[in-house]
Amino acid sequence: MRLLLRRSARRRAGSARATWLAALGAAAAVGIASSAFQVQEGSNVVVLRFGDPSRVVTEPGLHFKLPAPIDTLQRIDVRTHVLDPAPAEFLTLEQRNLEIDAFVAWRVKDPRVFLTSLRDRASADVRIEQVLQSAVNDVLTETPLADIVSVEDRERDLAQVATEVSALVAESCEENGYGVEVLLVGFERVTFHRDNMPAIELSMEEERRSVATNLSNAGRERAAEVSRTAKLEGNALRAQALSRAEEIRGEGEAQAYRILQEARSANPELYDFLQRLELLEPLLGGQTIVITQDHWLFEGLNVPTDRTDPDEAASDGSSGDSGQ
Repeated sequence: MRLLLRRSARRRAGSARATWLAALGAAAAVGIASSAFQVQEGSNVVVLRFGDPSRVVTEPGLHFKLPAPIDTLQRIDVRTHVLDPAPAEFLTLEQRNLEIDAFVAWRVKDPRVFLTSLRDRASADVRIEQVLQSAVNDVLTETPLADIVSVEDRERDLAQVATEVSALVAESCEENGYGVEVLLVGFERVTFHRDNMPAIELSMEEERRSVATNLSNAGRERAAEVSRTAKLEGNALRAQALSRAEEIRGEGEAQAYRILQEARSANPELYDFLQRLELLEPLLGGQTIVITQDHWLFEGLNVPTDRTDPDEAASDGSSGDSGQ
């Protein structure tokens, strides 16, 4: 009997031990499950210890914390968000009404600061929209209407205005400590009221007139520049051609002189005779010229100095014979 009682007591003790072990195992599993958390791609997790941010987990994957209520989690979406509020009316420098549909692209830069100042995306959209409207108003009140309606290249245009608004929104969010980064501010649509159309048309006409005047002036300046360049190039080419012509003439004269000298040295008498013939040819071309026989032009022609007429000599001979 005692043996049976002992065995029964042992069974009850073993069952209780197993129950305790199972309970401890379940508690450990629950503790591990409550301590483990996973970070998804595109999000950060802020670990709150007794409600205060203690650390920020940015790496995707499995991580651990202390069980609640010691540590709790707050997930922050760090992807890019686009805030597109309803269009609003603004005034330009000339007090012209414009309806502008603006948007802003932003993302969480510092999750700890963002969680402290804005808490969530809904609150962030409200605050950032207020900053956006204020920035657009501040920039447009110093912007002439011509800078917005212009379609030509200007020092300041609608794109530059949007850039200035983006810089102002980013600066305001940084000063307010929102923990966000402003990536881009743009204008989807700019609507002009009917009352502003005459002013817009006048501005566009003045702009086109100014563009036409600038183009005309640029064309005249270009034409004058081309004319001056052509004149300078023409003078340079003319001077170069004259210089080359003088060089060729000088080379030809030198070559001709060399050839004459060679011809003269080969036969001086023939050379002089031909020179005299060349001088006589224009003088005797159908003209009557009276010169003496001893003139230098007749040198080398073997012209006899005693030119007695044969008839006169014959008559002289016959008379002498008859006298005898």
